[in-house]
Amino acid sequence: MNKILLIIFLTLPPTAILSLLLHSQDSIDSDQHRNNTLTISDDRIFLSAKSIEEYLFLQDSWRYHPGDDPRWADPAYDDSDWEITNTLLRKNNLPKSGWNGIGWYRLHITVDSLLLNKPFIIDKWQGGPSEVYLNGTLLFSSGTVSGIPESEMHPHERTPKTFSFGPDTDNVIAVRYSNHSWQHTFDTGFNAGFLFTIADVDWYVIHRTDSVRRITILQIFFTAIPLSLALLHILLFLYYPPYKENLFYSISMLGFAGITFFAFYDEHITTANQQIVYGSFVYFFRGLTLAFLTMTLYYLHRSHIPRYIYLVAAITIAIGIWGYFHPFGWREDMTNIFMGLVIGLLIYEMFRPKLEQAKGLWIVKAGFVILFITVGYQYLVTYNIIYPIGSIVETYIYGALALSASMTVYLSRKFGHINRNLEVQLEQVRELSEKTLKQERQAKEREIERRLLEADNRRKTKELEDARNLQISMLPKEVPKHPGFDIAVYMKTATEVGGDYYDFHTDENGILRVAIGDATGHGMKAGMMVAVAKSLFHQLAEERDITGIFHKFTESIKMLKFEQLYMGMTLARFENGSMTVSAAGMPPVYIYRKSSGKVEEIRIKGMPLGSFSKFPYEQRIIPLSAGDTVLFMTDGFPEIFNEKRELFDYHRVRMLYSEIGNEHPKYIIKDLVREGEKWSNGRTQDDDITFVVIKVKN
Repeated sequence: MNKILLIIFLTLPPTAILSLLLHSQDSIDSDQHRNNTLTISDDRIFLSAKSIEEYLFLQDSWRYHPGDDPRWADPAYDDSDWEITNTLLRKNNLPKSGWNGIGWYRLHITVDSLLLNKPFIIDKWQGGPSEVYLNGTLLFSSGTVSGIPESEMHPHERTPKTFSFGPDTDNVIAVRYSNHSWQHTFDTGFNAGFLFTIADVDWYVIHRTDSVRRITILQIFFTAIPLSLALLHILLFLYYPPYKENLFYSISMLGFAGITFFAFYDEHITTANQQIVYGSFVYFFRGLTLAFLTMTLYYLHRSHIPRYIYLVAAITIAIGIWGYFHPFGWREDMTNIFMGLVIGLLIYEMFRPKLEQAKGLWIVKAGFVILFITVGYQYLVTYNIIYPIGSIVETYIYGALALSASMTVYLSRKFGHINRNLEVQLEQVRELSEKTLKQERQAKEREIERRLLEADNRRKTKELEDARNLQISMLPKEVPKHPGFDIAVYMKTATEVGGDYYDFHTDENGILRVAIGDATGHGMKAGMMVAVAKSLFHQLAEERDITGIFHKFTESIKMLKFEQLYMGMTLARFENGSMTVSAAGMPPVYIYRKSSGKVEEIRIKGMPLGSFSKFPYEQRIIPLSAGDTVLFMTDGFPEIFNEKRELFDYHRVRMLYSEIGNEHPKYIIKDLVREGEKWSNGRTQDDDITFVVIKVKN
């Protein structure tokens, strides 16, 4: 009997669980006393190993005293004059000594020696907060127990606790319990006390896991199906609004989803108040479901809905709302009776003799037959006319699901017939015009696409050609010849023009100035930036302070208001055996030292010109000796990719330059280009590549 009771306990919906745990049910008491392995006397419980093989309810033989005194947790305290009572605090069976909102319960348990130091689970259901002591030691507390109603805090968790008896066979469980809202609890139809259950840990974990998994699956299954049906039929309604059956039925399925969601929510509930609230939701959604299901069924075979049906639907929704605020007691019975009458009205409407039979209506009738059987069984079980078969208690959900499925099949079938009839009427017109219209449309689309592509290609080709010509025209016509330096340059533009730039300036004193730059962006805008850079360079080249030149560059670019367009640049001045250099957003400068055969990397950080005013650019003076070679470049070379999408990168540039830096500048450039082409292996160039190599003559 205990196994059957536990299975029912784990599968019942919220309202049934509360009835089992907190209502005045005599079945638990009788089953408890019929357990021949548990001996109960007036003053204690004798717990044998056999009686705790699975689980055990603890609700009888408790000693009770009203009030609050911490001494009552002491196992040695003499409670022989306390009242023996039940812990449920039933409305019609309160303790004789009264209940004023707080009191203590004590239970004496003699434990079989085989159970000492064995781990157990203690599970609880309670209407108020509690503190539980075993032999004077606090096991756990739930909520905040207080003699002052304002200080009382109800528990918000129902996590089972582990404990063990030992080392003595005689034990005392003391419970400090309060519930100052007990009158309100009675008004909602529930008991105000608590119920403890102890169980073997291994057995409890297995069965609790199975129960949570099973109920979660049922909740997901019975909620997802009506939600899916609701979405389907609201889409059908939006597609064809005159077909109002789909709208009414989608709302009905939303209500059914609410019923099933809250009916299987008990595993997530932590307090009795939550149980009441979620149970109330079931009544609200049940009224919503029946109201719109009624209108759906009347729309199936009538051209309009009778006015009295709107009245019945409105009353049904009102009853559901009323049931939400007053879900239990005689109100529950009244709500159930009215809902049963509405279902009877629906069944009569479906099976009345003079009903004009629509095609396929037998599908809905079959669903109603299943619903009638399951609801009838549900009422017989609810009012204790028959006992449930096994663990099957809430059968109305299965009947409602069967009716939902039959309604969806019928409505979809009817909707399909309407669409097919429309297709037949339009078929001849479509056949006459479809081919001609399709061919004409495709021909026009192809012609438009061809013209757009040609115009776009012409525009891009012209823009790229203009940009390339502008960029090339900005470069020096020839490399300057200087008595102190050998100079070589190289530039290879990418397929889409970038903005690489180099230039030279030699004054009357033989001071050589070199500029190499890289404008952001591509096309005409980059070409415009190169033109601006060339003009400014020749205007400002003879100024001594390179950083000052950079600031004037930035001010001029900002005045032109080039949006998101900047210029990276390296400027160097060669005089008196040294190089003065500064950079703005450019790759490092490499110097090959002939004396050591090593390469120095001059890395100067700075923002591109045109980005930040007054940026603190750095200027360095680097001594040079005869035979030293300086390499300037843009980032197009170190950022060459191979077929594996690997960069050539700066460390390879430095290694390569250390091997070829002693050569003449034009051969250095030749070697650099050869190695870059070998690395790319025919891959398309992504950016412009520019080199300027200057070697100090011996």
